[in-house]
Amino acid sequence: MLDIKTVKEGNCCIVSLNGRLEADMAAKAEEKFLEAAASADEVILDCKELEYTASAGLRTLRRLQQEMKKKKGSLKLRNVKPMVADVLVLTGFAKILTLE
Repeated sequence: MLDIKTVKEGNCCIVSLNGRLEADMAAKAEEKFLEAAASADEVILDCKELEYTASAGLRTLRRLQQEMKKKKGSLKLRNVKPMVADVLVLTGFAKILTLE
């Protein structure tokens, strides 16, 4: 289960993730991520409550990163838990994403 909350602050969209980003929630997450990308020049994913991401979740992050790069915007992941950070490092995603 994944709960996604979005808050717009000026030209920044903060997307808070709570739960597990797995295959069954990837389509919903991608939809929300792309809505955020379309509405802001900066997207911040608050991962404070994100417990896990599967490969389908990684694909949604990559798609969001591509959209932000295409529009010359920025994407940042904040408050990434060690377990999720380990997955990002092991898969190489930490090299293409900005972790704060």
